[in-house]
Amino acid sequence: MRYKKKKSNMRKAIKIFMIFGLSIIYLNGFSQRDEKIPRYFDSPIIIDTTNTILIPTKYNTDFLSNNKIAFWNNYYANILITSTDNSEPRKLFETDTYIKPLIINNNDRYSYKLDYKHSKSIYNDWIFFLVKNNDLDKNKRIDEKDPTILYVADLNVNGIKKITNENENVIEYYVYENQNLVMIKIQRDLNKDQNFTDKDKDFYFLFMEYKTLKEIKRLEIE
Repeated sequence: MRYKKKKSNMRKAIKIFMIFGLSIIYLNGFSQRDEKIPRYFDSPIIIDTTNTILIPTKYNTDFLSNNKIAFWNNYYANILITSTDNSEPRKLFETDTYIKPLIINNNDRYSYKLDYKHSKSIYNDWIFFLVKNNDLDKNKRIDEKDPTILYVADLNVNGIKKITNENENVIEYYVYENQNLVMIKIQRDLNKDQNFTDKDKDFYFLFMEYKTLKEIKRLEIE
């Protein structure tokens, strides 16, 4: 009797282990497939001087995931671009990524911590986007240790251009239209571990012309 009871308990333990293991595999696999994560529309943004309408989509934060930065930083997944006419909507990026919420006014404040509050996102000529889309350490996911890259588009969003290096991390940027100047504070991967943390204390300022977005100079501490 004792042998049968021990054998029965062992079978139960094996079944529980198998169910638990399969559940972990399923959840991890599911969380890696971005296209399966539910999305929803955020508030539309209308560009005053054009008929362009930006409609951000966001990741559904109710969905269980253990490795996506969107679930605690309120990132856009993508932005749909449409207009007041009947033109077909198009995506800002071909595939969903992580885009910092646009700041419409310099005084905007959000309920979560916002690091990039020195300059707004939309100006008279350009729209600036802060994006995380480079898995620098190749761990098969985007996280806070991956670089933030600065992109720009015109007010009609006819294409989007990357203006900072994808292997460097944008800390903040400042736009001075009257002075025809954009200043971008950038962090380098000082210890070459392919992660950006507080240990990487190598920074410089990139100066660009506002009108042309051409690099003027780089300012570093000697």
